[in-house]
Amino acid sequence: MGVPHHEGPADVSLRPGHGSVARAYYCRTHSLDAHHVDAALHVLSADERRRCGWIFRDTDRRDYVAAHALLRAALALHTGVEPDHLALDKDAAGRPSLVPPDPEGDAPTFSLSHTPGLVACVIASDRDAVGIDVETIDPSVDVRQLAGHVCSADELADLRNCAVAARPTRFFQLWTLKEALLKAQGVGLQGMTRLVSFRVEGMHVRASLPATADHRCWSFLQTPIGATHVLAIATARPATPMSVRVIGVEPVSAMSGALVPLES
Repeated sequence: MGVPHHEGPADVSLRPGHGSVARAYYCRTHSLDAHHVDAALHVLSADERRRCGWIFRDTDRRDYVAAHALLRAALALHTGVEPDHLALDKDAAGRPSLVPPDPEGDAPTFSLSHTPGLVACVIASDRDAVGIDVETIDPSVDVRQLAGHVCSADELADLRNCAVAARPTRFFQLWTLKEALLKAQGVGLQGMTRLVSFRVEGMHVRASLPATADHRCWSFLQTPIGATHVLAIATARPATPMSVRVIGVEPVSAMSGALVPLES
């Protein structure tokens, strides 16, 4: 499997990518309060605001609004259309997509993810498939039980060889890669299989995928976001691997429909 080029969270180039370059944007949400959340609602669509109203917990509502505001800010950067004027649609499987601003043009593909305290999205060209997942590293999880359901034999061996304290981080590295792949393939968690196997060696990801009729070039990226979260991206394109740039942005700017990169 190809490995995408990664310039790291300190990369502050916001210029949209072309061809084989995708950009992922993330922001932490702990500093956002109810005022920020309410002020950001105007960026969202009527349907997104309605769904937000169904969310009971304040922190879940915060992360939902932040994720969708971040996505709209990123799509606006890539399309030149104001965030609140972008129209999103869903296919029969519930997978969201952007309605092309130009009826005769193409729309970028994207993927969105959020977990307590962190939201992220990735944007690519219309020819490419992308998936992103972020997770909180939870040291209280029962790694042995969860891994037995979703990990391959090689992944289970890798987990056993990890120091006990390092196992939650390794498990969530593997989990985010698997979920990012499923999102890029356009399937839900029901597609999770132990036939897919990943190995993480520092910033390098090795993947073993079952043989299918899909002859696209798959590549994967996995990176920590501080000591508390992990982020993974899966990409597929017809011929050559895709480069990915991961960019941290200030949360308040994202909530307003703009993107201001974090200082390196």
